[in-house]
Amino acid sequence: MSTYRVKHSLAILASLDADEKLIGFERSEKTTIQTIRADTEVGKSDTRVIPKNTVDAVLELGGVTTAAVLYIETDQALTLKLNSGVQVFKLTPTTGAKAKLFWEGEFTSLKVSNPSTTVDAIVTYLVAGAP
Repeated sequence: MSTYRVKHSLAILASLDADEKLIGFERSEKTTIQTIRADTEVGKSDTRVIPKNTVDAVLELGGVTTAAVLYIETDQALTLKLNSGVQVFKLTPTTGAKAKLFWEGEFTSLKVSNPSTTVDAIVTYLVAGAP
């Protein structure tokens, strides 16, 4: 059995002023974190265009049956559904930036919807988990 290794680093700074002197919240890892999990044996990554007015487009998980790690980024507002559920995550980017989500949990399916009536969304994602 092989292990699919996912490395990530995180730095968040929320300030109350443009000079970043009035810090409301800060969390930073100075080094790269390596997550080694026994439940991530396979992975799938892809970049897709999700056309405007799309509802519940399936993002393929490849050889992953039960996913444990998700990273997704989008240049347009999207909603995500996990496990064919009715609860959704809303990803909304700010001007000139992408919305990003990194999540460690458990899911077996992933669907995205693009509510825009005028703009296609470019979505890049990674899932890792068990075959």
